[in-house]
Amino acid sequence: MYRERQCVMIILALTFLVSATVHAKGIGTTYDMSRFLSEPHPFATGINVRGQGLSSTRAAPALRSPLSAQAPTPRNQSTSRASVEPTAKSSRRTEPSGFGGGWLSEVRVGVLKHAVSLIGNTTKETGIDGNLEVLFEAPSFLGLLWSPRPTIGLTANSSATNTDIAYGGLTWEWAPWSNLILDFSLGMAVHNGELKFDPSVAFPANAGRHREFGCRWLFRESFEAGWLFAKRHAATIMWSHYSHGGLCDDKNEGLDNIGVRYGYRF
Repeated sequence: MYRERQCVMIILALTFLVSATVHAKGIGTTYDMSRFLSEPHPFATGINVRGQGLSSTRAAPALRSPLSAQAPTPRNQSTSRASVEPTAKSSRRTEPSGFGGGWLSEVRVGVLKHAVSLIGNTTKETGIDGNLEVLFEAPSFLGLLWSPRPTIGLTANSSATNTDIAYGGLTWEWAPWSNLILDFSLGMAVHNGELKFDPSVAFPANAGRHREFGCRWLFRESFEAGWLFAKRHAATIMWSHYSHGGLCDDKNEGLDNIGVRYGYRF
């Protein structure tokens, strides 16, 4: 018991001496609070860099919860398929302007040489024809036929006694390269010319001057080639042929016209 008391007294004496020494060193000295204030908070997220007036901190990486990770959004099958599949290339090289109301495609006007024949009589019916043609947008049901454009037109001769023709049909167009366009048209036509001269008349007024078509209704075919410029304008050369193909009468002189045309696309 006596030894325990001695140990306690020794420990208390050492404690007193240490505290007195520390107190003696602190006498006349002011405690620097700036060091305390400059120390980072123990729960701060940055790392303090000492030795400078300002402290620069580097943000600690944010923890990402496994629950916050979202699964990748499934791709829309229809959208991805539409973006991958190439769109069908149309032979038409301009977008509709809206002036045609969605149904009018193109208007063409031209000047044609009337009754140009490589084979047969070229002296019957001469002169110049004026031509007007209207092409409409291809309806969806004509997609099975490669989407031809419905076409109507009128050809009027400069002479009042020569043949005038009104026609209608379908027009196919191809654009093989650049702005080159190729057209083929097939349809029917009606005319106001002569069908067949009456042999009983000794001197028919129009004998030898007008063609004998044999039928009032004729087949019409045309080929056209040209150049598309300024997006909506076209300059072309056209050849057209009219005849009944031997379906209604032995008279079938037919008619061929050739000329130039200008087209505007809506």
